[in-house]
Amino acid sequence: NNQQPLNIIDGVMQMRDHYTELLQKAFLTDRDGPKPHVDKTFETAITKAFEEIVNKNTRFPEYLSLYVDSKLRKGKTQLPDEEYDAIFDKVLTLFRYLREKDVFEKYYKNHLAKRLLHQKSTSDDAERSFITKLKTEYGYQFTSKLEGMFQDMKLSQEKNEMYKQHCAMADPKPPCEILVQVLTTTWWPLPTTNNITLPPVMEQAAQHFKAFYLRQHNGRKLQYQYNMGNVDVRFRTPSSKMYELNVSTHQMVILMLYNNAKCLSL
Repeated sequence: NNQQPLNIIDGVMQMRDHYTELLQKAFLTDRDGPKPHVDKTFETAITKAFEEIVNKNTRFPEYLSLYVDSKLRKGKTQLPDEEYDAIFDKVLTLFRYLREKDVFEKYYKNHLAKRLLHQKSTSDDAERSFITKLKTEYGYQFTSKLEGMFQDMKLSQEKNEMYKQHCAMADPKPPCEILVQVLTTTWWPLPTTNNITLPPVMEQAAQHFKAFYLRQHNGRKLQYQYNMGNVDVRFRTPSSKMYELNVSTHQMVILMLYNNAKCLSL
């Protein structure tokens, strides 16, 4: 159930709000004095209780990352802009209780990569706001790779604009449009990719961009991660009705085989 992790985080947040309010109302010392403060004994007891709750479930770092992902990903659970700050503060409150913060970072980096590469992020400003909060709390070392991922996306956007201008004057031109995100290996959670045989039209386009890129960056290595790509494919039915599908690169390779065959088997 994809909703269960979100419900767990929501429940812990509501419980934390409840006990914070209880502390302020029932355990405030020197209420009418110059420096009213919460009773330290009860405050420490609540802190220890939430540390136990958060760290008892080994999947809590993943659930917390999924919760942030649900708020920053386009869809039904995304927030109005003015609500991000309050939610991020609540997430950070739970994050402080985590002992395995590096596990949260691993999941968060994977979720962020998918949002950025598939254009599923609701707001760059909100994304950067959360990373800034993490950076303020735990320093540059904790967020350097996350910030590097944003830098790659910005540079890739500029590079694709340059490539588009280059293609307008190139001879020969690439046989189809291609949009390439150039990712720095050390910053991104890149899975192992298998070599596949692309359809000739796609292979020509891929090599056309590669030649353009390496002419500008001599000495660099450019390796395509086919398992992270997606393709817009148009197809026509026997009744001449046209459809457009967004599929993975591997799915595109299989679909393109049907240009030359009506039936295929393994």
